[in-house]
Amino acid sequence: PSLTETIDFTQTAFEMGCEAAVVLPPYYFRNASQDGLFAWFAQLIEAAVPAGKWLLGYHIPQVSGVALPPELLARLAAAYPQRFGGLKDSSGDPAQAAAYIDALPGSAVLVGNDQLLAGAMQGGAAGAITAGANLWSPLLRQIYDGDAAAQDEVDPLRSAMDAHPPAPAFLKAMLYHFHDLELGPVRAPLRDLDA
Repeated sequence: PSLTETIDFTQTAFEMGCEAAVVLPPYYFRNASQDGLFAWFAQLIEAAVPAGKWLLGYHIPQVSGVALPPELLARLAAAYPQRFGGLKDSSGDPAQAAAYIDALPGSAVLVGNDQLLAGAMQGGAAGAITAGANLWSPLLRQIYDGDAAAQDEVDPLRSAMDAHPPAPAFLKAMLYHFHDLELGPVRAPLRDLDA
């Protein structure tokens, strides 16, 4: 989506009562400079994030094609301390998560891979936003509450999900299997999990 569409989506999230919005960088310009990315996020924050609400960046370069350098996010946190809250890091790289934690003291760094949660929490992360939380949130809560040993139970579960991509199809099938939730189809271009 364009900046205008992103502003509209973000404003709508806050109008619906959300406390924060997680936003991808402008992935349609893969070689934008840090100054250009800063200007894009600054315009978004100023136009769409009301006082008392938070914008979080979404770092998923394997999908978006755009990395969010720690320096850029630290600059946003300094410029908008009451409206820029940190990021969701779905890079899957523990060193990257640690770099964000170091660069963003006082901001929320949320990992996007269940297998990184215990280490990230020990390193100062604020928590996680993961696909697996739809299936094993009680175990993730144990890790969040300090029981790092629960990570040993989460790791094979996440490995099973990663072995059966795409994640949305796996999640729908497992939610049906374990919780009797309706098994609807995934949307194209994704395909349903086979037997």
